[in-house]
Amino acid sequence: MAQRLKQAAVFVGVILVALGVSVGTTAQAQVRGVTDTEVTLGVILDYTGPYKSAGVLITEAFNAYWKAVNDAGGVHGRKVKIIYEDNGASPKMGLTAANKLVYKDGVFGILGSIGSAATVVLFDLVEKEKVPMLPIAYPRKMYDPVKRYVFMASAPYAIQAARAIDYIFDDKKDLNAKVGIIYQDDDFGEDARNGALEAMKAWGKTPAAQEAFPRGTTDFRSAVLNMKRADVDYIIIGAAVREAAGIVREAKLTRFKGQIMGIDPSLGPPLFSLAKEAAEGYLGASSFATLGEDVPAWGNLKAALQKYEKKTFNFYHVFGLANSVVYHEGLKRAGRNLTPDTLVAALESLRDFDSGGVLPPVTFTATKRYASKAAKIVRADVKTQDFIAVAPYQVPKAMR
Repeated sequence: MAQRLKQAAVFVGVILVALGVSVGTTAQAQVRGVTDTEVTLGVILDYTGPYKSAGVLITEAFNAYWKAVNDAGGVHGRKVKIIYEDNGASPKMGLTAANKLVYKDGVFGILGSIGSAATVVLFDLVEKEKVPMLPIAYPRKMYDPVKRYVFMASAPYAIQAARAIDYIFDDKKDLNAKVGIIYQDDDFGEDARNGALEAMKAWGKTPAAQEAFPRGTTDFRSAVLNMKRADVDYIIIGAAVREAAGIVREAKLTRFKGQIMGIDPSLGPPLFSLAKEAAEGYLGASSFATLGEDVPAWGNLKAALQKYEKKTFNFYHVFGLANSVVYHEGLKRAGRNLTPDTLVAALESLRDFDSGGVLPPVTFTATKRYASKAAKIVRADVKTQDFIAVAPYQVPKAMR
């Protein structure tokens, strides 16, 4: 009997070889989005909504980065294929896009999903189907509570806002400064506000004024005038770039003499086009290197952008690069036996990972799903249409 079973096994093996199928291929084919020669990833960006300019540029970065990887042989012999979908910054569109990517296209993971609201709605699907995902949005809900398959290639908004507060009281030593907060009245804005409040508490301070506004607001005169009435020296903004530009413009019109500071979503080329000369000197807390910094990652991305996309380097390319570098390292560490869980284990193994300078040292653990607690301070320069680093990466006092 044993001899017959052995002969049968050999016969089946011969048939599989004749059909061009190996035992290893059959096993690997059971992992969604992974074959012997390819890994398929999904990306969900905004191409039709308020962040469409960012969506186009982030796409260029993803394309350039992974084309360079593929031309160099891929990852463990597999080329990386990317399928793009539009979420229009809408939760409904985002969930539709994710369902298509997972159930129709069969992607292994999601390399990027833009927008807080449009990404939070994906969590149930991501956890149920084991879809390793890196958002391009950094509110608390992305990492608290911990989601096994969700990792953030950035410091959270709360930490960024806390770094802005530390810049006032630590870097500038302006211990008598009066601080006001203007924030969007949703999870995103509340995260920034709460980070600022936590940081102020660590310094024994309280805000002199607070103003909330609904998403989509265009008239900030009342909010800025209330900051002036409170005689604040600094305004911390929890807003995206369009609203930040509106606040900056209004501050100039009302002759506000203090300093305005924001976080990553308030930075980017639209600040200059929307606020024009009023953007000069605007400060932001950021998780990323500025374009003018001499970091290895910039040289590689610039060359890839020029070669594959015929494009020059832009601020929004940074978001695609950050996610790509982190996901790429996870794929490399996961090895040839790639599954959602081997990728999770690989990402959890990152300790002070050097991203080529695009991010501060990256560390993930089983209970920490954001890349770093550190952020730096950058200043808007209208002449160069760029942001210049003015204070280094630092972990805020409240988060140490």
